Amino acid sequence: MRIFEPELTWDATTIEELLANPSKYDRKRLYFIGKVSDIDDESFKLNEKLLVRYKYYGVDLSEQIAAEDIKNGDYAIVIGTFFLERSTLYIDKIEKVRQESPSTLTINELLANPTKYDGQTVQVFGRVSHLGQLEGPFFKLDEELPVCYIYNNTNLQSQLNGVQNGDPMIVTGIFHYEDMTLYAEHIRPSKDVRQ
Repeated sequence: MRIFEPELTWDATTIEELLANPSKYDRKRLYFIGKVSDIDDESFKLNEKLLVRYKYYGVDLSEQIAAEDIKNGDYAIVIGTFFLERSTLYIDKIEKVRQESPSTLTINELLANPTKYDGQTVQVFGRVSHLGQLEGPFFKLDEELPVCYIYNNTNLQSQLNGVQNGDPMIVTGIFHYEDMTLYAEHIRPSKDVRQ
């Protein structure tokens, strides 16, 4: 019986790319930052799409998950090996993403280094654009950053009452690098007139 030894280096890809081309990543060591959901005694889902096993064949990260207090809705960094047969990522490293109080960023600051802010709570200043012009519950800030204001159990429609394109706005939410979208948790008008 041959024991599988994963490569020591890991590849960074998106979950969408992995699931679209799973055979390309079979038995590759991968790195992801994502939102934990459906956690149970041995697995969870990352971004509600990728099955992640943390307890298998001599590996058990249960104590680490408990020590870091990783729960549904938290963001985590995971490293592990993807197996095509079960479309599952078997991880051997996990770390909870630490949230700091966000400082207010401009769109340019956020988009200059989007991987740094992936899975992080950020506050972003910009001017509303494309309000009522995009398909679905979206608008943009500074015509560049899509903002989603209705998703899962979040509905911020009422916070947009009276808002018009061109209005200055500060949006607090979770930034996702995969779809380059800010998932709003709070929207407030800003008297800030930065250019």
